[in-house]
Amino acid sequence: MDRWAGKDRKTAGLKDERLCRSLQQLYPLEDWKQRLVRLRLKRRKEMILAGAAVLVLYLFGMAAAPAGKELSEDNRIYRNGWEEGVKKIRLSAEIEGEKHPVEVLVEPRSNTQEELEILFYRMLPALEEQMAGTNPSLQNVTESLQFKEQVKGYPFLLHYDSSNPELLGTDGSIADLPLPEEGKQVWIDVTAECGEYRRNYRIGVQIGNPAYSPRERVVRALSDSVKQAESKDREAESFPLPAEIDGKEVKWEEKTEGSSALLLLGLGCLPLLWIRHERELNRTLEERKKRLLQAYPDYISRMTLLLGAGMTVHGAMSRIRQEEEKRKDGEVNYLLNELTIYCRALDAGEPEGQACLDFGKRCGLQEYRRAAALLSQNLKRGSRNLLTQLEYETHNALEERKAQARQWGEEAGSRLLVPMMIMLIVVMILIMVPALGSFSL
Repeated sequence: MDRWAGKDRKTAGLKDERLCRSLQQLYPLEDWKQRLVRLRLKRRKEMILAGAAVLVLYLFGMAAAPAGKELSEDNRIYRNGWEEGVKKIRLSAEIEGEKHPVEVLVEPRSNTQEELEILFYRMLPALEEQMAGTNPSLQNVTESLQFKEQVKGYPFLLHYDSSNPELLGTDGSIADLPLPEEGKQVWIDVTAECGEYRRNYRIGVQIGNPAYSPRERVVRALSDSVKQAESKDREAESFPLPAEIDGKEVKWEEKTEGSSALLLLGLGCLPLLWIRHERELNRTLEERKKRLLQAYPDYISRMTLLLGAGMTVHGAMSRIRQEEEKRKDGEVNYLLNELTIYCRALDAGEPEGQACLDFGKRCGLQEYRRAAALLSQNLKRGSRNLLTQLEYETHNALEERKAQARQWGEEAGSRLLVPMMIMLIVVMILIMVPALGSFSL
């Protein structure tokens, strides 16, 4: 009798018929409804725990992110002390309802040091590279130059003067002015100071015509104005952000490094827990199918032997069940489960022929269905050739088992191919490295 009847479907209110049938196959001696409830509770528990873990990580990321106190209420940014180094702040400027992201590097308070004159000449290549910033070179300048007070690794305090401050400011910003097609050359006078030491150096810069979109021009103007405010008095502990750009009011707010990406990634991984349960269930079903297939030749041969000795079908099935109970080895015996259900169905008054057919149907394999059909036909109509048919079935089952064993062996060999290739490569390296070393000598 099919335990997945319409009445059970209505009373259980199930949405996944395949899952319920799988549970019936894997746990035939248990109440499949209770097993289904436990499985669903386990899935929900894991999903809740995983969601809670993602939330905790998100909150931890938010707590570990910058506190957002770099920008004061009066739109001032406080710089670090010299020992704390440069800090990078991400801001958001709102102009007429539209927000623009702005990043600013806040240099620490200056502190002079002593150095030898020879270090100045060593510093010049690094200084030119630093000044170029994102530009390919100082002879092809379209972005703002980096006029920093120091070059890393050198103690000099640097000052910059431009021969054309209207085009190239002393903070390295490039004004949005019309230029000739070939660009324009500007000279930068760099003054390096270190205590009583002072040295001047002139650098030529070729400024070209960049192509900016309207939004890029706004962001560029915002960045330049912030840099200008930041470089005005670097000895001060703080500096104010510009309140307006081109006559338009600017509203500043700080952008903190949140963990939204982590939250989305974690939530996106939650369905993987459900997929994992489905894969585990499919692997268990495949393992059940494999074990039943392995047990079939022994089962059909014992049936042939017991029926040939004069036992009834019920007696033979009961005898095989008793033998399987004695052979328990700690693993799940799926054939024993199905034989137990068969015997219980007969004890409950079910017709023996129908019990045989249900036995083959529950096993879910063509071999068991075929054997069950032979036994059921013998019980209903009688069959003089039953033993001959069972002997033929036993012979076919043994041949199929040999073929299946060869297939499993080939699959195992293919899985071992990658480790064997890795071992071969390792052995070749162990042999060739000493050989090549001796050859070079």
